[in-house]
Amino acid sequence: MIILPSALIFCGLESAFWTLFFDLSTSMKPYRINSIFGCNIIDLMIGLLLALCIPGLALSQAQSKNNNQDGAGQYYLADTFKDWQKLCLVNEQGEDPCHIYQLIKDENGHPTAEFVLFKYTDEEGIAAAATILTPLETLLPSGLLYAIDDAEAIEYPFSWCDKRGCHVRIAFTDDDVFSMKKGRKGLFRIESISAPGKSILLNVSFFGFTAAIDSLDD
Repeated sequence: MIILPSALIFCGLESAFWTLFFDLSTSMKPYRINSIFGCNIIDLMIGLLLALCIPGLALSQAQSKNNNQDGAGQYYLADTFKDWQKLCLVNEQGEDPCHIYQLIKDENGHPTAEFVLFKYTDEEGIAAAATILTPLETLLPSGLLYAIDDAEAIEYPFSWCDKRGCHVRIAFTDDDVFSMKKGRKGLFRIESISAPGKSILLNVSFFGFTAAIDSLDD
């Protein structure tokens, strides 16, 4: 897994789209991996909107396309694949960009985190990019640990927090995506500022993941 580098993000609502500006010079060194992730602003402007600017999108806000009366700039629920959902943005000028989404609950069934993932094929070695949104009172220095099944957990730093919560961005390799397709579940571990040292464990379901991510190629 590869951590996406820090970015300078300017979000302005213009013609129902957001413009993203990235600092391409940042070199990240996530433990055993060294990489520079350069984003193509033109190719990814809409796609990164979905995964980076608004990962706090609630499922209740997504409508079916047929029921969407507001046109461009609105989201709709395109399909459901067991525990994953495919959300798309109405784009009157071309193909609707889509991502897949899972609302993650804690052991008591309370919505706690969000997992947004979209396909990315323009950077060699990277198959998909994701953002994970956690509650505002997450203890940031502890980062977010993510493990697939029994594999060793990898720690990812938080990129920023806003009124929706705190954001972690990850780029997944082909091997990572393959592991999630084969996997039974993933596990997030975070800590709260109210209880430092006490882990909050969040299960990520991979039921429907293969069909969901493959649907992004349609």
